[in-house]
Amino acid sequence: MEQHDMALSYDDIDNFVTNAASNLELRSVTLHLTQPTLVSHEPQDVETGNSQVEQALTRLAGAIARLTKLRAFSLYVPPDNSGHHFDISQTALASLVESLPQSCVSLEIDTAGLDHATGFGAPVHLCETLRAVLPRMRHARLSLRTMCSSLFGTGAALPQNNAASYHPIALPNMQTLLVNCRRAWGTAPICAGAADAASAPGTPAPDSWDSVTHGLQALATEPGRVAPDAKLCVLTSTPQDNSDKSRYITLIRADLARRTSHAFPVAFVSRGPTAWLMRTGGGREVISSDTAALVAAAEGETGWATTTTTTGDELRLPVPVAAEWGLETTGLPLDEVSVWRAANPRKMHLLWYNEQVSGERLLDGEVRDGDGYLSREPLVERTPAGWQRPDALQRAQLEPL
Repeated sequence: MEQHDMALSYDDIDNFVTNAASNLELRSVTLHLTQPTLVSHEPQDVETGNSQVEQALTRLAGAIARLTKLRAFSLYVPPDNSGHHFDISQTALASLVESLPQSCVSLEIDTAGLDHATGFGAPVHLCETLRAVLPRMRHARLSLRTMCSSLFGTGAALPQNNAASYHPIALPNMQTLLVNCRRAWGTAPICAGAADAASAPGTPAPDSWDSVTHGLQALATEPGRVAPDAKLCVLTSTPQDNSDKSRYITLIRADLARRTSHAFPVAFVSRGPTAWLMRTGGGREVISSDTAALVAAAEGETGWATTTTTTGDELRLPVPVAAEWGLETTGLPLDEVSVWRAANPRKMHLLWYNEQVSGERLLDGEVRDGDGYLSREPLVERTPAGWQRPDALQRAQLEPL
């Protein structure tokens, strides 16, 4: 039976390249990229491993270029497989992107922040490489070590640098776009060239969120640049505030086409078993041992999902494409809080305690709109009337006045 979809690991690349003529009917390819087994952690062995990956990706680009029926491509580094000083060549990534056939209209590049420019051939600016292919894409999900407004146009990297000089491209075919700027519990840096151009004395250093939202907002608001029903989203996270425990890590997904954002508070609950809580709005909350699952839930329908084929291949596809192709997506490892608490009756988070003693719901996800929809203010647990939060307890626990 003819195979239409294929998932690869690093170890599969050479065999795939050798048998490229047998794969010409493929409609999707997913590369789950992890670091090859190292001889040792000595610097020369790590460098050799990184060089081997660069060479393998370059060979893969040549094979991908021959897949004239390819409709979806994903390069995905699992978030829990960072390896040991694993550096993915941006030059090789650029070769892969440039090799994609015109038939490919869905693209995911998620390096888990491990792509690097130094030491691997001539420097490239991946944002510019991606900008060349995005106009034909229907679905795209991007997460790189650094990102900037060059993804979506040319000119000023930030609004304070003469926004009128920014010239956005058009994305006439785009249906769902997700740029994940989150890096750990924070935001990925802005690209080096954009940072140099954007720096101003006495101002906070800009990051990828500042620049990417600037470019995408310019694109979304200029008439005729994008379809009216397109979803153009950027996601990031606020850092944890250890001095004020009433302020929560907050995942924020902004839709630049609709000028709204969704904010989701996240809290660490337990080390054994590991558990993280996220509230999604409307009184709903989920819990998971895997923070990547919470991020994927926050990405929503603009994210990509994993689906398993009849041959056991785990593909990464846009949610709408998986549905169109009749492929069932793998559910995220999320538990209902009531079920988890029943199984772990001795575990208690201060948020639950505060709500129990006050009799009120004190924190939820929220929708932000209007001029402040791009705010990165973290969500704050409400202090109800008749209660206080002593500074001595890092404002975590409620006490009656």
